[in-house]
Amino acid sequence: MKKVLSLLTVIALVAVCAVVFTACNNATTQGQLKNVWQDYEKYTYSVSYDGQTGEYVNEIVRYASGASVSVGPNSLKAKNGYLVSGKLTMGTSVVETQCFFECSEGSTYLVPKATYRKVSENGADVSVMSGVYEGSTLNYAFKATGSDTQTGSVKLSSPYYDNNEFHQSLRGISTFSSSLSFTFNTALIAADEKTSASLNFAVNSTENVTTGISVDNGEGGTSPLSVECYKATLSRSTVVASKTHTLYYAVNDLKVSVDKGVSDEGWPLAHVLVKIVEPGEKGDVTYVLTAIDIVKA
Repeated sequence: MKKVLSLLTVIALVAVCAVVFTACNNATTQGQLKNVWQDYEKYTYSVSYDGQTGEYVNEIVRYASGASVSVGPNSLKAKNGYLVSGKLTMGTSVVETQCFFECSEGSTYLVPKATYRKVSENGADVSVMSGVYEGSTLNYAFKATGSDTQTGSVKLSSPYYDNNEFHQSLRGISTFSSSLSFTFNTALIAADEKTSASLNFAVNSTENVTTGISVDNGEGGTSPLSVECYKATLSRSTVVASKTHTLYYAVNDLKVSVDKGVSDEGWPLAHVLVKIVEPGEKGDVTYVLTAIDIVKA
């Protein structure tokens, strides 16, 4: 399992190292951002790498003002916001992530307030990071196996995003097109790195992507859902500049209902993340959407 654990660590630091917009519905270098989330959304992906398979689950839950929200070891009193959680499982290795966003603070929207990431192997913690934001400063605590807890702060220049759950926030770009590009900053907290990093997100084309979701083909049977997607690349300007991650976002809304799944009827979900391709030490790590749920089980 060493190679799987190594892979998951890389993913946690660079690829699934999510970035979250600090503003929504405000003019930024990225264009107008908006909140596209429903009160509850859950996305399940199959994951494949080097002959092994796993699962990634991304969940969004809305909290009303006054509710208590736990983000790792930190407990917050919610001010109308969303908790976005991810869980990536490959064999006995697991990466868990969380970030809580307030819907608004002054004139900005989807403001990150607390973040968390844990990597474990066979049920034992390998590394744990938790952090709380004070404006654009992330105050963090990090502990790796065999080491003392390290604490510190990372100051982020604008535009900045959180280091967890960026995939979902990117759906809020209202200026999505096949010629979109922007650069942003994010805090990366790991055993060998605690710094602000610059990342570039760029869309240059569209591509049809086949999912693991079955839909009615109109001929009395089912077929895999094919979705036209914006093909976006995510790259870091330092350290891993040659390692590009590819994200596929649906061009058109996917409609999802409780009883019929993805069909022509249901709630519209904007720019759903359909596929992710990340570089690994032994080839690509590929995530493919297999299910969408809009009602919490």
